[in-house]
Amino acid sequence: AFDRKIEFNCDGNEIKEQGPTDLLVYAHKKEHVTAIRPTSNGRGILSVGNDGRLHESTVNFEASSLKLQRSLSRPISNLTGVNYLWRSESGALIAGGYHGNQFVVVDITTNRQLLSIDSGGRSRQMITWIELANNTTHLSYRLAICVANKKAPSEIIIHSNSCHLAQSIPPSLPYSFGVPFHGETVLAVAICDLGEQNLMVLSGSNDCSVKLSRVTKSSISLIKELPPHESCIRALCFSRHDKSSSSLIVVCGGKLITTFYRLDKHEDGVFTVNFLCTNKLPTKSSIDHRM
Repeated sequence: AFDRKIEFNCDGNEIKEQGPTDLLVYAHKKEHVTAIRPTSNGRGILSVGNDGRLHESTVNFEASSLKLQRSLSRPISNLTGVNYLWRSESGALIAGGYHGNQFVVVDITTNRQLLSIDSGGRSRQMITWIELANNTTHLSYRLAICVANKKAPSEIIIHSNSCHLAQSIPPSLPYSFGVPFHGETVLAVAICDLGEQNLMVLSGSNDCSVKLSRVTKSSISLIKELPPHESCIRALCFSRHDKSSSSLIVVCGGKLITTFYRLDKHEDGVFTVNFLCTNKLPTKSSIDHRM
């Protein structure tokens, strides 16, 4: 829950202020919450954090309001910190986290380890993609780990595996290099496939800028540059329903600020971005490194 929610009209004037519906404190004690998922029945929230535990909160309807109540908290075997939480098609819960320098993926439902890779520890930046079979016996994954070397060029280490036995050889893909999009390091990227060869890329940088681009064949074109944040951009995401022509864009940055936009695709092929709202904390936070 946000401390405050601010809504704006089309002119950018503040029209409404609303407090959180409910607030559950110390779900993972004083450790960061790193991933959340709804329960299978939609009436609860599952979360994991740096304390290495799985926490379940139940959503209860009382009168005209919602209340969060603790219902379960248990450690995940062999993980001191959990960063990812997935659900397979069969409903099994899968967690990914660290045990020392090892990145470990565990089936929480059966308490079975599915993957263990020496990633160098949680201090290294890593991008993870995982595909689970129905019975979670086979695991497809791709991991990209960035190794920063002080006196040598930085390295990107790729780990990949596919459970599909028969695959056609993919065609050679065109690449676009050297497009100057940001003045400093890019810290976050989100990709949204809108179909009909409309691949959208949202990028955020240490220079506080956010840019929405469109990838077509071998070219990248800028659609819109969103208003910059007060501090660097740290996390981005898209959310889209298959039958909708609109997508939700979420931009998170330093100073604990989150901004929401709506991306609309029109019949003539034109894309527009509309500002929705942003959260605003009542006081300035002294902590600026949280995601």
